[in-house]
Amino acid sequence: MKKLSLSLFDQVVVSGGNFLVGIYCAWFMTLGEVGLYGYLFSAYMALLTFNLVGFFQPSAVFAPRLSGDQRKQYQFALLKCHILFAVVLSVIATAFFIFMIQMVESDIPLNLNFYLSVAIYFFLQQLADYSRRSAYIFLTNKRAILISILLHGPRLIFLFAIKPHSFQEFIWVLALTSLLPAILVYSERLSSDEKWTLSKVMKIHFTNNKWLVGTSPLMWAWAYGPMFILGVVASIEAVGLFVLARAMLNIANIAMELLETHASSEFGKAFAVDKRIFHQMIYKVTFYGACIWGAGLVVIILFGESIFRLLYAQNNSEVQVLLAILWLAYGMIFLFRLRSVSLRTVGANKNIFVGYALGCIASCTATFYLSAIYDSTGAAIALCVGALFILLGQIMVRRDYPLRLHKLIKY
Repeated sequence: MKKLSLSLFDQVVVSGGNFLVGIYCAWFMTLGEVGLYGYLFSAYMALLTFNLVGFFQPSAVFAPRLSGDQRKQYQFALLKCHILFAVVLSVIATAFFIFMIQMVESDIPLNLNFYLSVAIYFFLQQLADYSRRSAYIFLTNKRAILISILLHGPRLIFLFAIKPHSFQEFIWVLALTSLLPAILVYSERLSSDEKWTLSKVMKIHFTNNKWLVGTSPLMWAWAYGPMFILGVVASIEAVGLFVLARAMLNIANIAMELLETHASSEFGKAFAVDKRIFHQMIYKVTFYGACIWGAGLVVIILFGESIFRLLYAQNNSEVQVLLAILWLAYGMIFLFRLRSVSLRTVGANKNIFVGYALGCIASCTATFYLSAIYDSTGAAIALCVGALFILLGQIMVRRDYPLRLHKLIKY
């Protein structure tokens, strides 16, 4: 119970910090600049998705099997491997971000200083996130919470105190406030060993985990690809409105995310003990999630537009419909993420790949056509379509024939 409370507090700090950055953007930046921040954050989410699948999830499984010096040697080798990938991924993400903002109408000056600020943000934010998540695996929950506070606390203080005059200065604040949490990962004494080479770590994390690593681009593309398409097909201001609506619902979605986190830690234990307990746990968590989602829908229908106006000081006629459609998507997202946890538990990773592949194609295609007509609302509908296809793909693919569509089978 204590660990769950600490995890809940940490999730509140992280989600609340990101949410308050969104509020800052809404109050002190134009809607177009909010859209650009949405591009920046979405590009970073691609890096985070890869790191989750390639580094954090495998190490959470592998590290507990080690003890003493072996654990510290593995931790040091993992850190070196992550830094190497962080450099490469930061360059790729910066190039992608610059390319995408050139595709939309923007007054942002594209110069060396701007490129450098974006690249440093991507790099330091990855290290800060590694510092926090590795604390859960190798250290304690309290250490992870401390890192979250050191990241989001100073960031919010500097943003609201300094009030950067340009989008470029805004990115520099985000980057530099990631520095302290990033270097905290070096505060622990680690030992090295020639046996723990980079190739050995990469084999553990990537070769033996190829289906989930291959799925990570699809996991990002289905959810964030529509945002980039929306900016090109409609406008960067439409992206800004879409970003603010999702930020608001992300806070409302914390309870369902905690259920997913609980499922990730408990499903494997239940499956190892008794498959009947495993299935009962799936039904129970699904029921609790449905209750939370239903309560959220009532609040959105009755007060959604008023809450949006109060938080962001933004008036828009399509907000109520936009929030309702996005919340429908969040309900389906909860279902397929929960099913993904159960599929990983039984070793059906190929099913997860097929589901995300279908969802990615569906959401990006739907966004291209619907955003040209309905702007932000069209992107929200496309998100629903993508989530539905992921869920159907996971359900309709048999575990014994993972790449063949078949009739509905319960696992």
